[in-house]
Amino acid sequence: MVSAAVPLVIALDDPAAVRALVGGKGASLARLARAGFAVPPGFCVTSRAYFDFVAHAGLAAQLQGAMSVVDVCDPATYGAASREIAGLFAGRPWPAATAAAIAGAYAGLGEEAPVAVRSSATTEDLPGL
Repeated sequence: MVSAAVPLVIALDDPAAVRALVGGKGASLARLARAGFAVPPGFCVTSRAYFDFVAHAGLAAQLQGAMSVVDVCDPATYGAASREIAGLFAGRPWPAATAAAIAGAYAGLGEEAPVAVRSSATTEDLPGL
């Protein structure tokens, strides 16, 4: 679980935008932005937002159950687990604080700002994975 002290969203150039909170892609973009490269303004939704969503929706046990059927020797089990997890997430409302934080960060980009959305898992770039 991520501490409540961790923000739900972090500005793209914030020094706190590290891999553990925003994933590898997010952390790399943050480093580039802080170094002065031409990175458009943006923000990252942190891992706290994910954990808050899971807790708010009461999904922890169901997610564990979906992942328990994965057999590393059988790639078909990954697809089955992925479909089950997608179904668990579909249509669930975001916690109000998370929705407000994301809406506020988006509004801070300016009216009708074009955006790109990228997924960036916090564990995808760890050594040995």
